[in-house]
Amino acid sequence: MTNFQFQKIEADSEDIFVNESIALLTNKINKCISEKGECSLGLSGGSTPRKVYEELGKQDIDWSKVIVFLVDDRYVPRDHEDSNQKLVDETLLKNAEPKIIFPDTSLEIEKCIEDYEKRLPSEADIVVLGMGGDGHIASLFPGDIDALTEENKKVLHTTTDSFAVKDRITVTMPFLKSAGTIIFLIKGEDKVKVFNKMTSANVDIIEYPAHGALSTGRTIWIAL
Repeated sequence: MTNFQFQKIEADSEDIFVNESIALLTNKINKCISEKGECSLGLSGGSTPRKVYEELGKQDIDWSKVIVFLVDDRYVPRDHEDSNQKLVDETLLKNAEPKIIFPDTSLEIEKCIEDYEKRLPSEADIVVLGMGGDGHIASLFPGDIDALTEENKKVLHTTTDSFAVKDRITVTMPFLKSAGTIIFLIKGEDKVKVFNKMTSANVDIIEYPAHGALSTGRTIWIAL
């Protein structure tokens, strides 16, 4: 049996899920600002964190000292319905004014990747991750050996045939694992089953990419 050190918070309702997530993020962000003078915060997309981002922007945080970047995004225009940038625009940024580092998807994709890597912070203080039912995190997908074993780059172009938008921009596993705190927000019985399998069996990141984040000892899961 694999032995990992992580914290798991189980929520019994949507309200508890949102409130626990906001309390944890607010505490971690403010602590980081207090200790370092600023905080780099990586956000993921999807429907799960929408309400969390909306409410997080209203919290007592000095947003001028927070750098917000995206863990991944689809290679689509910023105002596209599938864009994670649009999600953050419509939620967190309605009430908060952090420093923003987003991929410039108006560039050709390889130039977009290169440009984004140059502008990202050297490491992340906090990253918020979701998880797919297949165990993927960011846009790091099961079976993509090259992407999942990349050790030198911070940003990659990956592709998937499992979702509507094939071309993706994603930070790499080493960059994710460098974060001071990794916070997973997961909902649904299928994802909880994946979580339980990852923590009770000898699997690796090629099979379940989310497994890679468990080895840091700095991972917190909030599950509904």
